[in-house]
Amino acid sequence: MMKKIRILVLIAAAFVAEAKPLQKEINGIVTSKGNGDVLDLVVVWVKGTNQGMVTGEDGYFDLLVNEGDTLEFSGRGYKTTQLVVGGKSLYKAELEKEETATNNRLRVSAIDARINAKQD
Repeated sequence: MMKKIRILVLIAAAFVAEAKPLQKEINGIVTSKGNGDVLDLVVVWVKGTNQGMVTGEDGYFDLLVNEGDTLEFSGRGYKTTQLVVGGKSLYKAELEKEETATNNRLRVSAIDARINAKQD
């Protein structure tokens, strides 16, 4: 009898070990840090998986995730941002603009153009 109980306990333990966490649906919005503008065309990935989506013009996203998953947000001209999924179902990701050498050159060119226009 004890041998049968041990076998049943081992089988039950194997099923528990193989059980995957329950996924839940989360929703959120992606905005620009500072001015709060809604950002579209931001790629939202569940890190370490092939699951993701691109935000629409309203900046919203919705995904099926597990608590503890890491979301990665990347958009053109913005720094990549990560967010860990907790117990909430609604999230807001704020992306910070990325300063690049190209952006700096464009600013200088625009200033030069205004100075040259005033001198003419």
